[in-house]
Parts: sequence; C-alpha cells; structure tokens
Amino acid sequence: MPGRAVEPVSTEAVSAVIVTRGNVDLRPVLDSLPPAWQQVIWDNSLRPVDRKVMGRYLAIAECEHDLIYVQDDDCVLAAPNLLVEAWWREATSDSIVCNMPEEFRPYYPDSALVGFGAVFERSIPDTAFGLFELHHQLDDDVWDRCCDVIVTALTPRQIVNVPKTNLPWAEDADRMYKQPTHFGERQHVLKLARNAR
Repeated sequence: MPGRAVEPVSTEAVSAVIVTRGNVDLRPVLDSLPPAWQQVIWDNSLRPVDRKVMGRYLAIAECEHDLIYVQDDDCVLAAPNLLVEAWWREATSDSIVCNMPEEFRPYYPDSALVGFGAVFERSIPDTAFGLFELHHQLDDDVWDRCCDVIVTALTPRQIVNVPKTNLPWAEDADRMYKQPTHFGERQHVLKLARNAR
C-alpha cells in the first residue's frame, strides 16, 4: 500500500486509548506511552454500563487528536511510537496499523488483533460499524465484545511486529480470551463481517 506523499508535522499528535475494567494497575501501560501523547482511559467500572471492548471506540469522543492509538491494559509495548511511524510511512487514511506477533497471524488471515497496539484515524471505527450494520444486527453484548473483529475485518490492515511484554494479569481467569464463548463468538462475527465486504 503506498505511503503518504508528505511527511507528518508531528508524530506526537496522538490520543492513546486504554480500556480497562478498573481492576488492574495501569501505571506500567501509561508509563510506556510517549509523554506527549494524550492518555484517555475508558474505565468500564466507572461507566453506567460495562461496554467491554467497545469502550475503546466510545472513548474516541473524549480524544483531542485525529490519530488514535489503542491497546489493552495487560501488556506493554517496547516502543508504541513505532506503530505511529509505521502508520505515517505505510498506511493510508482509510487503513489501520495493528501490532500482531507472528504466532497469532495464522489465526487472523483477514482480520487482526488490536490489543497489542493499533493506530488509525478516528473515523475508521464508525465507517466499519456502519458498513457492518447495513448487513447484520448483533446482540449488544456480542457487539461490545467482538467489535474489534468488525473494525479489523472491514478496514485495510498493515501488520507490524513491535515486541510486547504481557503483564501478570494477562493470564487471569477473567480475561476475555479465557472465556468459553470467546473464540466461537469471534469466528461467528468474522463470518458475518466477511459477508459485509
């Protein structure tokens, strides 16, 4: 995919969104982000309704910048700024750069993970959600858990590999990927998203 014709004015005009349940220490994640980035924390425990993963996209309304960085609350990237640099260098305004370690790539040939870090323009999720809703309706809880699948399946992707370290709570039993319905729900939503292309 071609890069941009002009260089960015700044790679610091970024809003970083971290979604959490409010039950872990966010300090390692926040300390790993470039100091110039705006930090927006969407704590589902402080909201009237737990919107789960969807909180990361709802938080965009609280962001000051058009370039959005997201990641989960259970890992630390060696250099989050490398995703922004890759976005400026390789992506287009209608695409997303996702950090996805090699071991996960065979399971996501036409979508991606965003929990290890992703960068996109603020309009990307609404565009993907709108396209999906033209074709399908989902139960609210499934939507809130699987919205990342919709965004990454319906948006052109660039995949990078920035080293990450899982934090101790990444293995906790309450993590979403540990739930018995997780894989089946994501596969179902991915199938629906493929039909919406």
